[in-house]
Amino acid sequence: MSGDQRGGPRRATSDSTLESGAGPEGAKKVLCGGPWHVENHRFNIVSWPYNSTINDVPHHMVSYWVHISGLTLEKMNKGNARLIGSEIGDVIELENIKPEDAFLRSYLRVKININSQKPLPTSFWLHVSNYASHRVEYLYEGLCTFCWKCAMLGHSINDCRTSSIYEPDVHIWFGP
Repeated sequence: MSGDQRGGPRRATSDSTLESGAGPEGAKKVLCGGPWHVENHRFNIVSWPYNSTINDVPHHMVSYWVHISGLTLEKMNKGNARLIGSEIGDVIELENIKPEDAFLRSYLRVKININSQKPLPTSFWLHVSNYASHRVEYLYEGLCTFCWKCAMLGHSINDCRTSSIYEPDVHIWFGP
């Protein structure tokens, strides 16, 4: 498809790059710049590979910046951010936190692609010694349409069709 480069129809090139007036670099910025939301609905803009059908594109994956809080100081590093983030979904980006900044902020921040067809994970127990464990919790930035009953994205508690409450943990903290 071709058209006016000032806002008319877009064209997909043979290498699957969506081009607009901004060119390939602008398209890359749109693809990587999310997460995006409009009127309390979250959406991703994803690449549609040239040799795939629209049904092959993973529409159920959505990206969120996630705060991981409750870690001990020695565990607040990029390696653990990647490891914990990979338990939630596919890690896209790690916020660069310097060791000296860990004193000023009590969480790691990770951008993660999350399966919107599954309940959002809320926390996990961190074993710190033979006698002690404590809870590490997740806060999802910009959480949009969300059901507090079943922990699923895409509908509110008033529209939930689930008969039971999702309770993986006693404390659920999803964030603003």
